[in-house]
Amino acid sequence: MSRRITREADRRTRYTRQVIKDAYLELLDEFQPSKITVTELCRRADINRGTFYLHYEDLPRVMEELENEVFDEIIAFINGSLADENNRQNLSDDFFVSGFNNKNMQKILYKSYYTERLYEKVIVYAESLLAELCVESGQLGEVEAKLFATFMVHACLRSGRELSECPREEIVERSAFINKLVKALFAAAVDPYELNEAFRKRLP
Repeated sequence: MSRRITREADRRTRYTRQVIKDAYLELLDEFQPSKITVTELCRRADINRGTFYLHYEDLPRVMEELENEVFDEIIAFINGSLADENNRQNLSDDFFVSGFNNKNMQKILYKSYYTERLYEKVIVYAESLLAELCVESGQLGEVEAKLFATFMVHACLRSGRELSECPREEIVERSAFINKLVKALFAAAVDPYELNEAFRKRLP
């Protein structure tokens, strides 16, 4: 098989999988995951069942792929913010606004049918990273760093979920208030500048 044919096949595969995921996300606006059927998804995506099963074993695999994509987006956001030498505000002032504008994150992470699996993955990663950076920057001992990281990560994620239920016109104002609280809590324990520097030392 030539490279051109292979590329075209890969492109069709990516396109079809995206169509399936988009249809699934649309259905999440109307149904709980347990109520979504392959038949309804295929109708919404305008594909046949054979095409669906060619790409996914079942509906939970669609959700799993969406979860992984959202997780990767969150990790990229966190890592990108920590790597930015001009960012001194414990990740980013617009974290909650960005999350609100990310429809996939809203549906998969924050809504009432969010999956514990994704939520726990985010918590484990963020807690571990923050605690390690607090220790590596020489600002907190291991016990204090773990307590601080646990408190901050759970508070931020919970606040994000609460914020997701707010009307759009209130998001910026309320996210600014949450960020003010987050900055105050960070200032009481660590210097975000030192966390940035500790993270940047990890980079190749």
